[in-house]
Amino acid sequence: MPWFSAILRFLAGAFALASLAVLALWTLSRLITDRFAYSQYLFWVPSHFFLLLAAGLLLLALPLRLKNWNSPNLALRGRTPVWAARLLLLTVIANALAALAYAGLEVRLLNAVWPTAAQPQRSVRLVGWNLTTIDAWEYGRSFATLTPSGTGAEARPDALFLTTTQRRAPLQAAVAGLGPDYSISAVGPFTVVSRLPLLAPQGSIALPVDFSDGATRGLDPTISQADRLQLENFYNRWADRLGFSRREFHPLANASVSWVTLDTTAQLGRPVVVWMLDLPSDPFRFRWRSAVAVAVQLRRLAASGGAPPAPDLVIGDFNTPRGSASIDHILTAARALPAGPQPAGRPAPGELTHAFNHAGWGLPATWPRATPLLHIDHCYLAPWLRASQYHILRPLISDHNAQYVEITPR
Repeated sequence: MPWFSAILRFLAGAFALASLAVLALWTLSRLITDRFAYSQYLFWVPSHFFLLLAAGLLLLALPLRLKNWNSPNLALRGRTPVWAARLLLLTVIANALAALAYAGLEVRLLNAVWPTAAQPQRSVRLVGWNLTTIDAWEYGRSFATLTPSGTGAEARPDALFLTTTQRRAPLQAAVAGLGPDYSISAVGPFTVVSRLPLLAPQGSIALPVDFSDGATRGLDPTISQADRLQLENFYNRWADRLGFSRREFHPLANASVSWVTLDTTAQLGRPVVVWMLDLPSDPFRFRWRSAVAVAVQLRRLAASGGAPPAPDLVIGDFNTPRGSASIDHILTAARALPAGPQPAGRPAPGELTHAFNHAGWGLPATWPRATPLLHIDHCYLAPWLRASQYHILRPLISDHNAQYVEITPR
């Protein structure tokens, strides 16, 4: 039946075009990331969702080229129009290239094939974890369990950077399992647990992300309080179903930046200035505007002499997926700050790169812990450092998974 064959050809072309459109949308979302108010939501959709949808549409298109739909012979259609054959070939090639790009740039399969050689005597192991959703009386496990599976006491972290202001007593109970040589230091809204000495400088600042001036005015779309409450209720209904905490999204919030200097001279040859970062989690907030506000204030602090030293390592809950333009904007401002006094003549850190790019591979989702979808907790390193290990740990509590990073000097 010619009309039936024409319908099949039309559907094959429609599915192929739809597959190409999904791939184009994925590519666009990865190029513009969160530079615009609404593109950030497209960027937050995990890549494998796009690629699975595109592949599914391609698989629907291919069988529609059969010579006879009712025949058991699955030979391809004998007289396929040239445009249809070329369109399907283009769709197959585009899907294959997208899969290769995803495997190489996002999943980092090459890190699994050629892992970074570890140097136990010249390495420092760190853990970053957001514990703000845990009340002080809830967490009673030992921090000694925060190691990659299959490892022993030798893999215990040298320092833990925790986003928490829990009481000291339950933290001491959790630290006791690590050993007697760990200290607990509260630095702003963060807690540092370390067996490495802490040097000067250290401190903490809160950077408002809603102040209005010529650099930031007008960048954020306005969301009415009624719409915000409606969206918040929608979020919490799904939170109940997916098993993570209900929460409020405050329209006013600060970006928290705290810093310490770890004495890693014996392991890395010099101290490391560590920034702990916690950015607002409101999903209705325009991330690029927040990044511009933070960068403007960092530059003002640098001009007045009150800025923190440039970081060698930035770790924390960015509440934005890896690869976003807003994160790059903040890191650009951070690495332009004056270098700290330890050690004398320490060079500026240069471009900061994600530890996952060095040693991680797979799908490193950190939030929500019950159903991990997004990689929003990060660790960035200066050029003189590299990661020999990067793992996501699932502590079975909190809304966030933890990061485990082993760093070595280059």
